[in-house]
Amino acid sequence: MKNTKIRSGLLVGVLVSTLLLSSTVNAQVIQGNEKKFSDGALLEERGWKVEVANWQELKDALSDEYVSDITLSTDLTLESTVAIQGIEKHIHGNGHTIDANSHQIYFDKDSSIGSIDNAKIVNTDIYGLMWSDDQDVQITYENIVHSGKQMIYLPNGKLIMAGKVSSHSETEEVFQGKELELAKDAEVSFENDSTLLAPVSMSYDQAKLTIGTGASFTTHSSSIGIYGGTNFTLTNQGNLEVTSDSHQAIHLASKSKMNFETGSSTKAKGGDAIEEAVEATAGSIFVRTGADFVAESKGTQGTLIAGEEIVFEDGANFSITNHHKNGVVMGSYPTPAAVTIASSTGINTWNLGNSEASQPDKKYQKTTASFTLSGYLSSVIQTKMQSSNADFAATYVTGKTSKIQGGSYVGEKVDAPVFNAVTDQDKELTGTGTPGATVNAYVDGTLIGTGTVDSTGKWTITVKPQNEGTKIDVNQVIDGKESDKVSQVVTHEEKIDAPVFNVVNDKDKQLTGIGTPGATINAYVDGVLLGTGTVGDDGRWTITIEPQAEGTKIDVNQVINGKESEYVSQIVSHLDQTINFFKLGYWQNYGLILEGSIDNGSLDLTNKDAVKKTLHLTAADGTEVGTFACANHDWYNNGVFNGYQAIVEDTVLAGLEPGEYKLSITLEVGDFSETQDLNVASAVRDNYAHIFTEIPETTVGSHTIAPLEKEGIGYLVVK
Repeated sequence: MKNTKIRSGLLVGVLVSTLLLSSTVNAQVIQGNEKKFSDGALLEERGWKVEVANWQELKDALSDEYVSDITLSTDLTLESTVAIQGIEKHIHGNGHTIDANSHQIYFDKDSSIGSIDNAKIVNTDIYGLMWSDDQDVQITYENIVHSGKQMIYLPNGKLIMAGKVSSHSETEEVFQGKELELAKDAEVSFENDSTLLAPVSMSYDQAKLTIGTGASFTTHSSSIGIYGGTNFTLTNQGNLEVTSDSHQAIHLASKSKMNFETGSSTKAKGGDAIEEAVEATAGSIFVRTGADFVAESKGTQGTLIAGEEIVFEDGANFSITNHHKNGVVMGSYPTPAAVTIASSTGINTWNLGNSEASQPDKKYQKTTASFTLSGYLSSVIQTKMQSSNADFAATYVTGKTSKIQGGSYVGEKVDAPVFNAVTDQDKELTGTGTPGATVNAYVDGTLIGTGTVDSTGKWTITVKPQNEGTKIDVNQVIDGKESDKVSQVVTHEEKIDAPVFNVVNDKDKQLTGIGTPGATINAYVDGVLLGTGTVGDDGRWTITIEPQAEGTKIDVNQVINGKESEYVSQIVSHLDQTINFFKLGYWQNYGLILEGSIDNGSLDLTNKDAVKKTLHLTAADGTEVGTFACANHDWYNNGVFNGYQAIVEDTVLAGLEPGEYKLSITLEVGDFSETQDLNVASAVRDNYAHIFTEIPETTVGSHTIAPLEKEGIGYLVVK
């Protein structure tokens, strides 16, 4: 296996931007910083984004240090190798094909950052399309389909893969480099035709392979699937499936470590007639609680080999199988390995040469055990056995075991539940399962809710609405055994806003409020329909009812095209004193319109002409600076003129000095007269702009007028 590669035919010269003109002038500039003169010279700032339509424009953009983003408008073929100028370069394929034509584009400066997205890449040589040799660079491939001799060579940098990435290497590795990371929810598949070179070749000291949460990584090859160097760290937080037809699935060099984390799934299948499936030479393998780990081999050596530790935590689900008649499940190389194995659900084992049998030769109840292994053939030496299960301690022998299972692989398999579709408006997850089972819901491995399947097979889990695109995983647990997880990705559903529902007293013969024109409004008491109405073109709605008793809770929602909003509620109050409510505020070209109600249970407000309402504007020193007569309305109770509409005129506001001015309202009927501060704290709080403080600031004359709430009282601030 090669450790270095010799460049051939690399472009030595690069195009240099002049002081007067960028070399990308022939490409379409999508976005860029302004060019500015300084001391007589034209300065160019970095960060230009261009669109290219041919090879020359692409070459110019790659060679211009001021261009950071390049978007392809057509399929392109490289005609030469180019050294990238600048330390940041992003190529947006826009769905087009890049034919490398056995040429390359490469970074030759440390700390460079590059990416390619949404492209098909073909005909690469043994370096790939975008790569770097001795430099510490970071490159991202996102939504890429690749074919050629190799996808990328990156011996000192980091490759991040996002979205969907697939690669078929014809002669060499797919990835040869120091660090590889699959971003959250990435879907990546590698395949190569070589029988000698691994599709994932990372034979460098302290290399790292990290599979992010929700990501899936599949490799298939006739050679070793994943080949790692000394002090290698493999961390799987997602889903890993490695298959080698003729060699090991995973082989890591000395002092390496594998971490199979909670919520991860791993399948490693080796095809070598002698070698193991998974080996951490003189290193360690950890399978954590909640991880699912399956390894298979068909060689004379143990399926799973380490030289330091092999750990299966309690709650880990594992199945280790050696299909060779003399092959064992575990071993050590080149130093003894300390094995820890725990399974609350018990452990099943198959005798040497009997791994294909449908039933185990031995079933152990709940078991925790530790022992040491030396060697990797059926002659492996097992010492220092300690176990909570006396039967296991007395009868289990690694050198006589061809298959071992624990966790959910023991006993009858628990079927996964049915999980219904989820939208970003849902406050419940629903589905069906096995009666009595516990259903758990997870996001990124974190539990977000739990429920129980009822006697009819249905389950519900109450959750906070999740964002569009969130992946929710659900499983069911029966007698401590977990099913596989099933998933739903949250979709977007247009939210129907709840209507505004005005306050109600025990004399009201109408329910009133504001909604979406054309919507149907339904009112309920204890789930029984009280009445229905339609929102008018002006946004107002009315439902005629019989007066309701004090303390009655009335629920109201609105329905648009069959979709219902959430409910809003009012508790019926007893009207025995004067009370006012602000309802709505908005600007017109002649002033500020304020609407609301002022009522008194002992007054007759049915005679429109006998009811008088006045809005007042008062300065901080108590001086009244504006008085505005209100129009009477029966919006809130048909035939009862408790509603008002006042115009705070621009001519008054324009003449005020800066400061805070309190609003108040007077109700007069016959000899009755009462003035109250304008109540803006009791308005129903929802998405409508009838909240007093959401009235927008507006310029009137030389002033800016803004709403203010202080202790539930409405003010206007003049700035």
